[in-house]
Formats: sequence, C-alpha cells, structure tokens
Amino acid sequence: MRAKERWSYDVTIENKTFKDLSGLEMKYVIFFKHEKLGARDAATPRRQSGRLTIGSLKPHEKKSVTTSSVELDNAHLAPNYYYSDGGRQKAQDTLGGLWVRVYQNGQQLGEYANPSTLTRERWE
Repeated sequence: MRAKERWSYDVTIENKTFKDLSGLEMKYVIFFKHEKLGARDAATPRRQSGRLTIGSLKPHEKKSVTTSSVELDNAHLAPNYYYSDGGRQKAQDTLGGLWVRVYQNGQQLGEYANPSTLTRERWE
C-alpha cells in the first residue's frame, strides 16, 4: 500500500529596521530523506531548492511566503508478507528541515535554518 503527501513551509520575514527594504529575495533548501520499500540500506538524503521574490518591506512589516512543496511517500507491505532478504517492510520519507537565506539586491542580509545543524550541510 502506498500513500503520498505534499508538504511545504510557510515562512514569515520581518523587517526589524527603521527603513524601507526593497529588492528582497528569499532562497531556500528543503531537506528530506527517502526510504525505499524492500531496501536494506539507510534512507537517502534529498533536497529541493527554490527562490521567492519578496519585493519590499516597510519598517517592522512582516510578510509570509510559502515554499514549493515536496512529495513524501509512505509505503508498506500487506500484512503477513515480508522480503526474504530482510528488506524494509515499511518505508516512510521524512522531512529534515529548512534552510533560508534572504538577499537584498544580491547581497545576503540574513540566514535561518531549522534545525540549526542544517548549516553544516552544503548549500548547493
């Protein structure tokens, strides 16, 4: 049996300065892991990157944006069935987190990762 889910992140960006900010863009990487039904090896790390134009923010203004979605699979064998080689009987993809960078006219202004350990990963 197989089920698919689509997940995305809602991100709120706030201008914490006293001046207008324009030319804003957000780049992001969504991290997730893919498990393969019947496999014995560890889950495969995956990532999906994207970018969104934010435009401008007035002083202390907040703006929410939504990332593109990732598709996560959930699969399992029918009851009383198994793989003779000991392969995985259940496979479930999992979200690993989100890493965001905000740019103004091409210059990086800020960065946020949840969990913070994602910053140890490669950005590209």
